[in-house]
Amino acid sequence: MRLGFIGTGTISEALVIGLSTAPGAPTIKVSPRTEAISRRLADRFANVTRADSNQAVIDASDIVMLAMRPAQVEEVLGELRFDKGQTVISLVASLGLSALAALVPNVRLFRFTPLPMVAERRGPMLLFPHDVEMSALLSPLGTLIVPQSEAEFRELGGPSGFMSSYFALQQALIAGLVDKGIGAGTARLYVRSLMAALGETGLAEGGQEGSKLVSEHETPGGINFNTRRVLGAAGWFDKPSSVFAEVAAIPRNKLT
Repeated sequence: MRLGFIGTGTISEALVIGLSTAPGAPTIKVSPRTEAISRRLADRFANVTRADSNQAVIDASDIVMLAMRPAQVEEVLGELRFDKGQTVISLVASLGLSALAALVPNVRLFRFTPLPMVAERRGPMLLFPHDVEMSALLSPLGTLIVPQSEAEFRELGGPSGFMSSYFALQQALIAGLVDKGIGAGTARLYVRSLMAALGETGLAEGGQEGSKLVSEHETPGGINFNTRRVLGAAGWFDKPSSVFAEVAAIPRNKLT
């Protein structure tokens, strides 16, 4: 199987690393931009080569990954020719299948949303629509989730907007410990290990109801119980849904 990437930014690099370090790595052709990343990938992996142009990527690939910025899509795709029936997988989060089909007609279209940890072959990934071949290709890279509709695909992407906020919370907890005289290295190790373990515990529960995890991790009147109560009173747990709606209403080119 021959894969091609048009656009080699951060997510493309992570995806190429994940694919290239998995068993049975496919042949991968990357576009020349971003130059530093495309050269780095080609130097690092024997299965990766750098093309001279975006069209050269398409011509040498069975499956083409689109990984450019939303504002670049129309200009870039308008200059390219795809083979009829060729498989195109879009990583452009804000571009729906109908809009993409208008730009790239007569091809097999999919939407795919990996996250940076795909480089280590872990974390959630969204694929739509369902396809056995695409699932077989992508499932070794993490936890593959196939939504039932494109609307569900869009909504499931919302929580990934909290990635940087998650690390900001880590930093706030670490800073609080440092303010109390704890060494910065010790504070970082404790907080990050704690939060990683909690994530692993939740994942191990699979589809179980989350309230069970809440009750199992607090004692009535204890520190976890009271922390949750104070945060609840401040509206912490009601806020995410309103944040999703507020962020979704902001044009992507105005997000700063």
